[in-house]
Amino acid sequence: MRHFVSKILCLSNVLISTLLFRSAPLIADQVHAVTPALEPVSYLKKASLWETFKNFPDDYYSFLKNVTDYDASTYLWVGGTTLALLPFDQRITDGSKDFATRNRIMDPKRPEYRSVAKYSLLSTRGVLEIPRTFQGWTWYFGDGMFSLEVAGLFAAYGWGLDDNRATHVSTQIVESLVITGPSVLAIKVMTGRESPKKSTTLGGRWYGYPGILPYSRDQSRYYSFPSGHTATAVSTLTVITENYLEDCWVAPLGDVMVGLLMFSLVNVGSHWPSDFPLAVLIGYTSGHTVVQNDRARDKALRQQDAGLNAPSVGFAWRGFTPAYSDNKMGLQSEWTF
Repeated sequence: MRHFVSKILCLSNVLISTLLFRSAPLIADQVHAVTPALEPVSYLKKASLWETFKNFPDDYYSFLKNVTDYDASTYLWVGGTTLALLPFDQRITDGSKDFATRNRIMDPKRPEYRSVAKYSLLSTRGVLEIPRTFQGWTWYFGDGMFSLEVAGLFAAYGWGLDDNRATHVSTQIVESLVITGPSVLAIKVMTGRESPKKSTTLGGRWYGYPGILPYSRDQSRYYSFPSGHTATAVSTLTVITENYLEDCWVAPLGDVMVGLLMFSLVNVGSHWPSDFPLAVLIGYTSGHTVVQNDRARDKALRQQDAGLNAPSVGFAWRGFTPAYSDNKMGLQSEWTF
């Protein structure tokens, strides 16, 4: 009976994870209601990494505006889902862990990463690691380094094969990370929720603002809400999905990856299920805003380019108009240049 219950709880965790990500189209409807509709995917010129940082202030302002412009139904979705999950956080977490451990999906005694190389950059030394288990790979989907690697692949493909769209996807991913990171961190510090691995009460204690130093010294005690890994993965997948709408397999693949990521985050004790709804909202809005603004800039560039490349006509004659002066009548010719 206990195994059956754990299977049900584990399945509920996966279903909740998938439904949260698939509810993003509902959020999209709200975003489209307050911002211009997206145009077909194409870009006039290649993107550069410098544009990511140059456009960040404007895009971050647009991100905040989009978040505050949602109507009540979106906030009810996020708040209602979070509150509905809170009483069941501990049960779902325990059942999910039990299922993963018994089926050898997760082995607490086995390292999740394998060291492959050591590196030294300026005064910084470290070890390059890659996942070595299924659990490690699914957790890695939400790692910022994974998103940067994906961005690097798009950049290499775009510049190597002369694909403007791929270069823009690369810079959009990087910028969405720059927007998502500070946004999630600010909420983490303000809420100070215990992660499952450090919980002192069922469902984890909420400390509120613990202070910068206490947070930095013991992050796993305060960093649970919301899930930064989930927000990072959703923002990256949103950028890719909105740029490759013609590829119908991208969104389903994103469903699977985000679902497995959330399942993994619960199993390793990093997050509770109720940490995910707000993370999905932040990640989706970040990725969507960056794509939207980049397309708007591309549209303006096309219009400017069309004007610059139009045939030169010199002075333009606008025609004759009547003219009156000192009881005299005549015609005046109007020119523009």
